[in-house]
Amino acid sequence: MKCDIVGFNKLYFISQVDLFADLTWLERRIIASRAYAIECKKGEMLYKKGDPPDALYCLVTGRAEAFTKNSDGTEKRLEYLYRGVYFGIISLLTKDPHSVNVRAINDSIVLKINENDFNDILKSIPRLAVHMSRSLSRRLKRKSISKKTVFESNIISVYSDVSGTGRTTYATNLAESLAKETSKQVILLDVSSSGKADLNDSRFNYARLKKTSVGRSRDGVDLLSIKHDPQKHHELKHITPLLTYLATDYHYILVDLPCRMDDTVFKALTQSDIIHIITNPDRKMLTSTAELITRLEESIPESAPKIKVIINEMGRKQISYKEERRILKRSIYGTIPPISKTTEYVGMIRRISRDIGGVLIGLAMGGGAAFGLIHIGVLKVLEREEIPVDIVAGSSMGAMIASLWAAGRSASEIEKEFKRFKTKLSVLDWIDPVFPRSGLIGGRKIASHLKRYLGNKTFQDVKVPLKITACDILRREVIVLDEGYIRDAVRASISIPGMLRPAKVNDAYLIDGGILEPVPIGTLIKYGAKKIIAVNPLPSPEDIAERFEREEKESKKKGIIKRLFMPSIFDTIVNTIQGMEYDMAERACQQADVVIHPSMADLDWYEFYKADEFIKIGESETERLLPEIKKLLEE
Repeated sequence: MKCDIVGFNKLYFISQVDLFADLTWLERRIIASRAYAIECKKGEMLYKKGDPPDALYCLVTGRAEAFTKNSDGTEKRLEYLYRGVYFGIISLLTKDPHSVNVRAINDSIVLKINENDFNDILKSIPRLAVHMSRSLSRRLKRKSISKKTVFESNIISVYSDVSGTGRTTYATNLAESLAKETSKQVILLDVSSSGKADLNDSRFNYARLKKTSVGRSRDGVDLLSIKHDPQKHHELKHITPLLTYLATDYHYILVDLPCRMDDTVFKALTQSDIIHIITNPDRKMLTSTAELITRLEESIPESAPKIKVIINEMGRKQISYKEERRILKRSIYGTIPPISKTTEYVGMIRRISRDIGGVLIGLAMGGGAAFGLIHIGVLKVLEREEIPVDIVAGSSMGAMIASLWAAGRSASEIEKEFKRFKTKLSVLDWIDPVFPRSGLIGGRKIASHLKRYLGNKTFQDVKVPLKITACDILRREVIVLDEGYIRDAVRASISIPGMLRPAKVNDAYLIDGGILEPVPIGTLIKYGAKKIIAVNPLPSPEDIAERFEREEKESKKKGIIKRLFMPSIFDTIVNTIQGMEYDMAERACQQADVVIHPSMADLDWYEFYKADEFIKIGESETERLLPEIKKLLEE
């Protein structure tokens, strides 16, 4: 186990840990000053059951597993742990020995904060201490009541303040999808006036309740129906213990709450790890939902990040997505199509359940001009092998191909578009030279082609959630574009500095997304992807050296002294940028689970007319890595 890795950017990785995501830059600096990175090899133990509490652990790259041992010595896996997950905290707070074993299942990097430093951090950042005491109190309580059979549990409340929003249908389908996608223990708790089990019964006992009242659906979800009477107060006393007991046996407790807000409903919401508010897409309902969320945030200070808004279209879409966001004053977690559109409805429920279950598969598609054509070959294999992709992020050329694919085109259809480049001169159809004030190319022709490819499609029209990265040239920061017309986002992301004029979006001037994030893995992590397949099209220094050596030999054979010819301005710009981006891409790809990075020593950045060769290389390398990809899916 190697400690304190030289050159490791702790501050960057701390920002990707959920526990620290809402802290200020200065507060993260405090944590970075107390944390250190350790390198763990595959199979190496981070700690064993019975070890004294020593530190808080945050998984930065790689994967780990929590497990216990049966009496016969065999191992029982409790959970896979992915990047961004923190663990060891319960033992730190209770001072109890660790209750499980944790082992790296591939080479990993872990941030570690020793016990004394952790205590100092809580003193330096009081709001972190308050947040942790509130959010972890339930976990501590669950741990103390009985022996847990699961490593981690989540209570998810589904609520709407009016009827007719499809709340119960949503909760039922979400529970079934969670069980299917995660293969974990799920229970649906129905709290309604028609419920069967009575919490007001003075003889209430969880063990008896479990034996007599918990049923099981054909889809593997346990069901418990609780009678709710707002006029009776005994159930208020029992709701927290009930949820706590359920959390010892189930990974996910879905609570379908009645519409009317009362003390019991409010108590259930305060005990929840996630709250899904279901609403309809009309102004009156959205305004009411916004007011409800404000009341919840005022009453439950730590609730803001765990409240997710779900809009159920129910066949009556009335206003634009932009207007919905304006009324709600927050982002929309998901928009559910009418249940009559079975495929689309099931697809959205599946995406939400995979997000909650921490099994989202993300595809990061990097830039590289013509090198980026390998993405088409990658997509052909993923489609053929039916590899699921839950979210895709693209920068530069990766943004262009990702957008076409997410918008519904197949890899074969995209391939046909790029095979239109038959000769070196074909690319001129995309170029409109201008007086070089901020770029050599104006971008009108490119915009015209993008409109032909993408039309008026917005980010709400995509088949797969899409994130496109660009660089704000004045603020020098990565901008993630996921609203408005897709074509405008792509135009910004492909704006190579010096070649193509920056794109003006709102008050920002945006350039090539690859400048700061050549392979957008950080973006995928930010949006919840736990398993990441990264495609890095940038040529390695070895590729460049091999190509240069080959060209030198060919020049000598032909009697040409190549060094007499200066590189063009385009060569100078692109090769300089790609040289700088390569190191950033290599570092970023350390956080991916599978990296597709083929050798392309025989090709160059401007050779769009060799689409066939690029695509075959991408296809071949992805096929080579299929065993790794399939193994990742199985975990």
